[in-house]
Amino acid sequence: MLNNSTIQGLAASAAGQLSKRGWTIAAVGNFTGRLPETTLFVPTGERRTAKLLAHEFPAITSLQSRPHWLPGTGLTLVLTRYWES
Repeated sequence: MLNNSTIQGLAASAAGQLSKRGWTIAAVGNFTGRLPETTLFVPTGERRTAKLLAHEFPAITSLQSRPHWLPGTGLTLVLTRYWES
């Protein structure tokens, strides 16, 4: 989970929200660059899980294929200031 906003601690706070609902969070950090909306980057074969997560958290407004340059291997949620608990 990566923070793409100027709100300090947003990714850690959101990680807590997801964890409380049973989602496993591998790491929390910051995203370099800017995205216009909260985006879930999805690796091959994880589309169904991504849709479940997005359904549970409607602030996830974009599902994108996971780019090769993004660190890690699983689903990666990049939060914008529009994230709501």
